[in-house]
Amino acid sequence: MLVMAGDYIESNDKFDELNEFLALMPGDALKFAVLGNWDHWSGIKVKEFSSAFSKLGIELLDNENQTPGSLPGPLCILYYFCIFYLTTF
Repeated sequence: MLVMAGDYIESNDKFDELNEFLALMPGDALKFAVLGNWDHWSGIKVKEFSSAFSKLGIELLDNENQTPGSLPGPLCILYYFCIFYLTTF
């Protein structure tokens, strides 16, 4: 299971790069995501995020929850700060 906790981009000009990154996610895992404050501030509508995530089998949760059925293995939630930061320095 892959849980993505938001703050993927800081501006709408990075949306294409986000899509490229999302395409790297494993195809056989359960995938859930939420948006963070930076995503909302980017100017991209939630529907656009939802469409991009959905095409790659990622369920975007927007003011909702999801209880997965039986998991094929143990649940492991990892947190890594700035796993993907889309700013060009």
